[in-house]
Amino acid sequence: MLIKYETSLLAEKKGYPQRNTYDFWLPDGETMTDKHYCEWLDEEDYEGMIAAPRQSLLQKWLRDEHKMSITVHPLNTGKWEFVIFFLDQPLEGTDGFKNKMSLHVEPYYWDSYEETLEAALVTGLNLIK
Repeated sequence: MLIKYETSLLAEKKGYPQRNTYDFWLPDGETMTDKHYCEWLDEEDYEGMIAAPRQSLLQKWLRDEHKMSITVHPLNTGKWEFVIFFLDQPLEGTDGFKNKMSLHVEPYYWDSYEETLEAALVTGLNLIK
């Protein structure tokens, strides 16, 4: 699933590579997904386009570049929650890591895995200084 337009803007602001995908948001709010077309674009053709990576690509970038591991968990209520583990901040005396749970982000729980992952991605991006 592609990340939302607003999430793409935030990812760009936080340094997500803009040529790391074949999916883009166009200035009119539409998406362009065409590997073969993108291979023929010149640099000026990208003007106004914003990378629209799949959720999993942005999740991997946060893990690899910013040491944030995002996990999404189902609850027995039918809702979903997330946890972001900071892989460069181990908890002393344990085998765990410092983390940020969705309990600290409103609305706390979401109706689908994808909504929860999107909220976690936005939270992770907002944690980048």
